[in-house]
Amino acid sequence: MRKWHKGANASEFQRIVSATHIYRPERNLELDYGTALHTVTVCDLSGGDFNCEATGVLGPPGRVFYVSPDAVYVWVNDWVRHGN
Repeated sequence: MRKWHKGANASEFQRIVSATHIYRPERNLELDYGTALHTVTVCDLSGGDFNCEATGVLGPPGRVFYVSPDAVYVWVNDWVRHGN
């Protein structure tokens, strides 16, 4: 992430999520139907330096989510149908 300003360049980007804050399911992902990095970013907007941190979860794409004051929920499921 980087703060926008006139003349900004790519070298100003800063990492806001580390590899130790990206999670994946215990079972293997079904890569044939797409994989998404669901990311929750928290920024301190009260400071002038715009500090942000993020956490990510690898999984199937999801479109249903709920955000509460203390948690974020994303409903995901594999598109693969087993059986019929």
